[in-house]
Amino acid sequence: MELNSYIKQGVERFKNIDNKEVIRVISHLDTDGICSAAILTKAMIRERKKFSITFINYLSEEFVRALGNEQHKHIIFLDLGTSQIKNIKKYLKEKEIYVLDHHSTRIRTEEEGVFHLNPSIYGTDGSKEVSGASVVYLFAKELNNKNLDLAYLGIVGAIGDSQENNGFLGLNNEVLDDAIKSKKINIEKGIRFFGAENKPLYKVLKNSVDIYIPGVTGSDDKALELLESLNIEAKKKGRWTRLEDLEEDQLKALIESIVLKRQSLSQNELKKNDIFGNKYILLGANPEIRDLRELSTMINACGRLDKASVGMGLLLGDKKCFLRATFTLKEYKKEILKAIKWIESKKRTKKVIQEKGYMIINAGEEITPKILGTITSMFTRNREIEYGTYLMGLSRTFNDKIKISFRIVGNRSKVSLQRLLESIVEKFDGECGGHHNAAGGLIHVKHEEKFIETVKMELGKKAMEEVIE
Repeated sequence: MELNSYIKQGVERFKNIDNKEVIRVISHLDTDGICSAAILTKAMIRERKKFSITFINYLSEEFVRALGNEQHKHIIFLDLGTSQIKNIKKYLKEKEIYVLDHHSTRIRTEEEGVFHLNPSIYGTDGSKEVSGASVVYLFAKELNNKNLDLAYLGIVGAIGDSQENNGFLGLNNEVLDDAIKSKKINIEKGIRFFGAENKPLYKVLKNSVDIYIPGVTGSDDKALELLESLNIEAKKKGRWTRLEDLEEDQLKALIESIVLKRQSLSQNELKKNDIFGNKYILLGANPEIRDLRELSTMINACGRLDKASVGMGLLLGDKKCFLRATFTLKEYKKEILKAIKWIESKKRTKKVIQEKGYMIINAGEEITPKILGTITSMFTRNREIEYGTYLMGLSRTFNDKIKISFRIVGNRSKVSLQRLLESIVEKFDGECGGHHNAAGGLIHVKHEEKFIETVKMELGKKAMEEVIE
């Protein structure tokens, strides 16, 4: 069956749910998951469906089993569920299940008894060509054409999942077209730093965690020194200099300086696209969130600091949630910078193991599991780490588990990180999910030491194989 036909089949099934029934929605708590929930919420309100939503960091077998004891007859999983399909079928066989996801799967046919909408089943690369929110949008669009006005949320989700590279591919690009047609967003060219439009320039540089600047990010003094070295006044006539105040030659010098600071010792190419390029502007929005990258970061902050409902409220237009989200973002930045400083202080120790071809950050309780993926992803863009280096972050959860985040510097792996991590965690009765270039998992804390030794051996071997090739 083709993807569009399968979507139509699922939508018809969804329409038949009695409007008196409460639909149980389980969504991931990152930007993509919160955008997915916001799309479905608006779509369900239009259909007059009743629902309840829960946001979680990861879907475990234990959580799926517990859902089986609930009274809800209809359960929808958003931006997760694919990795737990077997357990969903095992423990929730008496319920009507919808899984709207984009994570990699080896399944290549539709599931009996489960509406499993995942474009990767149909050959789409879920790590580059479609976000979880885009999947939910395609479902919502088929449900009601009025939901065309929700396409921009699919783009926010795709940006949150690092699927934008000065443009979009595949289904994401189709969603972008709908977002533009619905007159929700415009595309502009400009510098892509968070807060670039409305904050002092030195603060923009200091708080640059998405585009990490070695030796500058996290330090007011170093940010001010950078501006001084470029003959850019940090303050002029009693007013802090903003990006818009720079002359063309000053802007060019600043970009070149940042590129050089981010340049890997093993790379000769200067990458400017992550600093200067497409900006996706939400029309009519508050200046602090009109850039979809900034909105994406704010939503992610809410999810990572246990305030996913605030992020959801922001997307639904609640003004109080906007104020709370703004405050949450400040707290999130502090957590990120604190984590970066901790990692920098622990380099070449048992906590941060760095060898040829791989780096393992064993954060214990120093970094919360909810921002572990963000931190690990940030280091994939750190030009001080050799291109192609495997990065693994470990963090302890509240229930004696270790959360695993697995990435690669440069975000281009010759092998599937999901399958590589899966082959390791299965030795420790762990769980795993993700994409070709990004994966995550869970193991029990009792396996910590042996797991790390196994990872060192496997990644060291993999790195040597790639050198020989």
